[in-house]
This record gives sequence, C-alpha cells and structure tokens, in this order.
Amino acid sequence: MGNDQGNVPLIHLQRFSLAIFTLCAVTLAAHDGQHLRCGLFDSDLSERLASLADGRVASRPLLPLTYPSPSGRFLIHYTVEGPDAVPTVDRDGSGIPDYVEDCGQYLDHAWRAEIDTMGYSIPPTDGDEGGSSAIDCYLRDLSKAGSTGSGQYGVTRPSKRLTQVQPERYTTWMEIDNDFSPDDRNVAGQPVFATFGIEALRVTTAHELHHVIQLGSYGLTTLQQMVYEFTATWMEIRVHPDVRDWAAYTSQLLQSPERWAFSDPQPSNGYMWAWYGAALYRRSGDAILRRTWERIRENERPFEALVNACLDNSTPLHTMFCDDLPELYRTGSRGADNTLMAGADSLPEIRLTVDEAAAPPALSASGDLRSFETRAFRFSVPSIVSPTEPISLGVVLTWPSIADMTNATGARRTFTVTLFDTQNDGANPIDGSLWSIRVEPDDICYQLVGVNTTRISGPYPHPVVLDEQERLHVPVRQAVPGDVATITVFTPSMIAVETSTVTVSLDGPRIVATWPIPATLSAGIHLLQVDCAGMTTLHKIVVRRTR
Repeated sequence: MGNDQGNVPLIHLQRFSLAIFTLCAVTLAAHDGQHLRCGLFDSDLSERLASLADGRVASRPLLPLTYPSPSGRFLIHYTVEGPDAVPTVDRDGSGIPDYVEDCGQYLDHAWRAEIDTMGYSIPPTDGDEGGSSAIDCYLRDLSKAGSTGSGQYGVTRPSKRLTQVQPERYTTWMEIDNDFSPDDRNVAGQPVFATFGIEALRVTTAHELHHVIQLGSYGLTTLQQMVYEFTATWMEIRVHPDVRDWAAYTSQLLQSPERWAFSDPQPSNGYMWAWYGAALYRRSGDAILRRTWERIRENERPFEALVNACLDNSTPLHTMFCDDLPELYRTGSRGADNTLMAGADSLPEIRLTVDEAAAPPALSASGDLRSFETRAFRFSVPSIVSPTEPISLGVVLTWPSIADMTNATGARRTFTVTLFDTQNDGANPIDGSLWSIRVEPDDICYQLVGVNTTRISGPYPHPVVLDEQERLHVPVRQAVPGDVATITVFTPSMIAVETSTVTVSLDGPRIVATWPIPATLSAGIHLLQVDCAGMTTLHKIVVRRTR
C-alpha cells in the first residue's frame, strides 16, 4: 500500500455558507427521495448482468476524443461537439479542455485516497477494452439518464464477469456528467444536481471510483444495496470534506426520519446516511468499512458484514448507533455542538413526532419503529430553578435490532414514552426537574438532550423591516409551548388596528409567540399588546419599509 497521497483528512467540523446549503435543499426538493443520483442500481442492472452471464459484451458509449489521467490509471473519453460536449475552456492552452484535465486529476486523487491511504484493494484491469488497460471514464450528458429519465451524477457499468462464485466480480467503466450545469433539467423539467461544476465533478469521481473498487475487488450483490451507496457517498465526504452535496440528502433524512431507517436496504437510503461514516471513522478510522468490504467479498450479506466488521473492531453497531442519537437532534439552531455533521447549524432541525408541554400528572406518546428507525420528541418540563423558564427536553429513540436489520424481516416494534411529574419508580430523572421519563419496552434505546429554555425581554428582529421580514418573535411571560397568545396591534394613540392569535412555541431555546407580520401593517411606531397565560404585556415596535 503506497503513501503518495498522505493521510486524507476527516471532515473538518466547521461552519459553511448557508447559501450553499439552501441551494442544495431547493434543488433536491424536486425529487421524491428515491431519485438515484448514481445509476449503478438503476432498474436495468439485472438485465445487464444477465446479458454478461450469457457471454454478451456490454456496449460502451462512443466518444471521439481521449485523455489519459496523469497517473495513466484512467482513460477519459469525451467530445467537444453535440449534446455530450464538455466545456471547452482551456486556460493553460494545452489543447485539452480544463474540465477533462480536472476529471483526470480528481480520479487520480480519489485513487490515492481510497487505495493508497485507506487500503482498499486495487480493481482489476479490463484488458484493452475501451482502447487501453486503464479504467475508462466517459463524460456524457446524464441530465436525463436512468430508466425514468430523472438524471444522474454518474454511473458505474459492469463490463465483464470475472468470477461465477458469489458475490460475482466485474470489470467496469464509469460515466460522469459532462458539465454538471445548474441549467440541466431531467425529463420532468426538474433540476438534477444539488452541486454544480467542478465541485460536483470532485465528489462524483470519488463516488464512482469506489463503485469500481466494490464491483472489481469485492463483488456485486443485489441484496442490501444501501451499503454500496452508503460507502460510496461517504467517500465523497472522506476525500472532499469541503463539498457539501451530501447535505441535501441528509436534510431529507432530518425532515422525514420515519421514512429513512438506517436498516432500509434500498440504495437511495445510502445517500441519506452517508454522514454516519464519520461515526465509524471516529471509532476505528477506515478499518470498519474496509473490513465490511472484505467480509462482503467472503459472501456475507452487506448489513451482516457491517455488523461483524464493527465487532471485529470492538465497536458493536447497535451500541454505537444508540450513543450517536443526540447528533440527529443537534442540527439547525442546535447544531453548534454536533460532532459528526460538518456545518450542522445550516441543516434543518429534525422533524419532531411530538412537541408538547408536559402537564401533571403525566404525558404519554407512543408509536412503532422499524429496526434502526429514529424518532425525535420535544417536551417542555417544569424546572426546579425557575417555574417560568421550563426545561426543553429532546428525546431521540430507535429500536436497534441487529437481527431484524440483517434478516430484513420488516418487523415493527411498538414503543411508549411517558413523562411523570414525580420521580417515578422505574423512570429516569430529568436533570433540573422533579419530573422523570420512562421509555418502554427495554429494547428501545433513547437519549435525552436537554437545554434550559430562556425568555426574551423584547420582540425580535427589531426594528421590523416590512420588505425583509415576515415574522416577529414576541415575548410571552409565564407561557409554555402550546399556550395560545392573542396579539393586538395599536397605534400610539391606542387605536386597535389588528388582532390575531398564535401558538406559543420554541425558537431555539427561546419561548416566544411567533407572529406573522400583517401585510397591511404601516410604517411607524406601534404598540403590541400580548394576552397569554392570564397576563397582559405591552411592547413598542418600530416598523420600517426599505422602499
């Protein structure tokens, strides 16, 4: 194993531009979550494999121009004309488009990272198919690729079957989009990419090379395809930690956690959980995932291989997963303390199954879970220190059933979360409160994430700028989340001009009434009267317009 790459750094946990993430979120909203950004497991895979088993040769794209990567390990096929044309910018005057040269450099970089540094096995050569013994990469317009025309970043194609024992190994070639243009649309007229240009090229080279390694060195099984995409998408983060394409998919997980159980075998689920590769890395570096693929080569099912690889490294998966549950809660306004997701404060907060204030004598919530499915709850609980500033208690839970994940039984486990207004026998005390909590049955794992709530002295943001702001957060004395506040707007001469009711909620740790600013509100000085929880308060606000 060489060391010319040096050690590839793990994620640098830092804050990234909100504008970048917003772009990702808007783009991916056009997809239903089953969109396959990589075409390896598209619906035509079975037909392709059957064709290769019959001895037929898989046809390749025909592109007129080629360029060998600097290492010579890759041969890039491209054109400068027609729908597959790459951008023709050539700043160094080499006669080769910069996009093509960049592709070669990033493929070489991915090789050094994944093989020289991480220790994955070298994939087999395809002989002289494609014009040389190098791994072939075809640059094509993939904006309408795939069986449904939904578009793809890239695809790895099996070319020749090398073994007949399970799992079968194959030589392969890659296809990568020719420009990753923000203007590309799929057959439905929807945006295709969450990241564009060279940034998208960088992560796609790392992703598709890992599929080349998977199919050539370890074998292809159509079972539990999530592990294939999970590892390949983690390679994007591992090799290029500054590119946040993964964040668009993680946002879907956070917005619909009940849909994306870690145990779901579908390939698209691998995109959603790619960030969790950081948890495996934190425990044992690259060893757990590398050992996972060695076990897959020994014909273990992918989930079984992952579970056993964790045990090989003294890190039981179910224990680790339970320990990491709070990271799912630490996003958005709570993201500063997240240790696994870089820039977690720019991700959406996890969608809450329940968000309620606890009232004596008890509060209960129930549901059911698939194995390794996650749910999040938030409860407002009275504090010992200050009854007017309750504790905001986050609860994240899962059913970490290894047997159900590896055997894909599809079973569900019913659970109940109960909060008591006393230190109830068999319940765990809630720090800073006389209340306690019990989660049943015992095989449901849960973690508590608590933070003392705070109260604000005045409305914010202030002054109110009508052309820029849509909502105003208003103080509510003694109220708790779930209470209803009536907000009345007065002129300075105390003439009422607007009345509305809103529900008290949490903005981060702050207890507020979030008031939609009426479009009819005029510029000037106004008074807000807030009636809530038996109390009346008055606040002065200044309203401005920018135009």
